[in-house]
Amino acid sequence: MISQPGLKWRDDVFFGPQPYWTVEPCLKTIERLARRHLNVIEGHPCEVAYFNNGAFNKVYTIVTQRESFMMRVSLPVDLHFKVLSEVATINFIIAYDVSYENELGFEWVLTELIPGKRLDEQWTSMSWEAKEILIKQLVDFSAQLFCKQYSATGNLYNLESIKSRKQRLYKSALRTLVLRIVVHRIVSIQFFPGDRVNQEVSRGPFLSSRDWLAAQLRFITNDAENVLRELTEENSIKDAEAKKMLAERLFKQLPEVFADPGISEPTALVHDDLGEANILVDDAGALTAVLDWEFVSVVPLWRVCQLPYLFKGATREESLVKEEYAHDEQGEVNECYWDYRVFFEEIERVEPEWVRIHKSSTMKENFYIAVNDTAIGMFSIRTTKWLDQLEAGGEVESIQADMHG
Repeated sequence: MISQPGLKWRDDVFFGPQPYWTVEPCLKTIERLARRHLNVIEGHPCEVAYFNNGAFNKVYTIVTQRESFMMRVSLPVDLHFKVLSEVATINFIIAYDVSYENELGFEWVLTELIPGKRLDEQWTSMSWEAKEILIKQLVDFSAQLFCKQYSATGNLYNLESIKSRKQRLYKSALRTLVLRIVVHRIVSIQFFPGDRVNQEVSRGPFLSSRDWLAAQLRFITNDAENVLRELTEENSIKDAEAKKMLAERLFKQLPEVFADPGISEPTALVHDDLGEANILVDDAGALTAVLDWEFVSVVPLWRVCQLPYLFKGATREESLVKEEYAHDEQGEVNECYWDYRVFFEEIERVEPEWVRIHKSSTMKENFYIAVNDTAIGMFSIRTTKWLDQLEAGGEVESIQADMHG
């Protein structure tokens, strides 16, 4: 049994196991750590304040006399591997600790504070010209990730950190270390909630989409079987039986949708939460940083070549036809149409292969959506409808079209 001190899981009726903190990180301890690693002596300013939190971390600002920094304190959802992967993936790292056996009691990462304002605070006041420039910057960002390709699905790590699981690596070492980045064990939300971290299911690295998705389906089946063994409440049993049935049906269709590539599949890093809250811009609206690289994995190209979260939900991904978008009372097309059009036309110019893969991956992306819908136990009607069509061997409507109404 893997120890997860400071973390407990609560079952949510709609979203399954949800994490909560049993112990709050100590601000005084964070200040001591900051002073130590930033070389701020006692008597000089080093102010620590809570900033915000995600589902699996809490973020604190650290303000010294000359500079500002951030410390992300993490729940031990996937001990060692989560933080080691983050450190290998992002820049601006000053110090980190991948053990809970320290004075804070949690894993942590100390970074520079990147200037900028969240896009959701700036978007409405930005001119159309500034928005167009920003969208083109996001295209460049997506194209750069796409062009740096690997041969397995998993997370990025420094090879030496995987070998040694070294707990602490400070600023001087980080600056001189020759990093050998490799794809290794995956760290993603589908692989650790509740007791999944203790289940004997492969974490990769995966050489094919089929193996990666098969592991996710095994988790769903295991979770359902655990419910059927342990619970007697009728609704819980019915839900577990429905999940297990859908997972088994999806497992049977895996070879139909994902042919065995015979060789390792090309993959790339993707930020699958590239929305307004995770994009920082300056006062003019220009991109300064992309935030939240927690659980950012290297995945197959059909998963990489999907629209950023910023454009999802309000658009018709499969079309640039104005009539398929919402219109206002004056009959003008929704701004989402123009945002999407700029993104799509620019990435077709910059990286046409991205567009080709995007257009050819609808069935695979639909399968991925169906797996995730089954995992959280929602939208079973649309998943069942889609599976019925897939099994019948005829025309299959897109789940994405159904999602957008």
